Amino acid sequence: MPKQPPPAAPCPRPARPSSSDTQPERKPSDNNSNRGVGSWGEVLGDTTVAAALLDRLLHRSVVLSLEGDSYRLCDHHARADTLRQTTTGTRQPLR
Repeated sequence: MPKQPPPAAPCPRPARPSSSDTQPERKPSDNNSNRGVGSWGEVLGDTTVAAALLDRLLHRSVVLSLEGDSYRLCDHHARADTLRQTTTGTRQPLR
């Protein structure tokens, strides 16, 4: 009786790509930075890496640039001025 060949190994399934690989625009994200886009090369130490990273982050994005003090900082200055006026009787800011 001839020898039978061994049973074939099951074919491995191809890896299923994650949803972030196939449809990255479907999931919104919010990225914040206290640095401008132009200074990311300096921050990361490599302008090529920064350009590649920003290319991925800014593709189909909306960039909002806000100027001025934050609400937290404005509130801090107001409380400091009130405290200064109460304790010293003067309204001279420390700035």
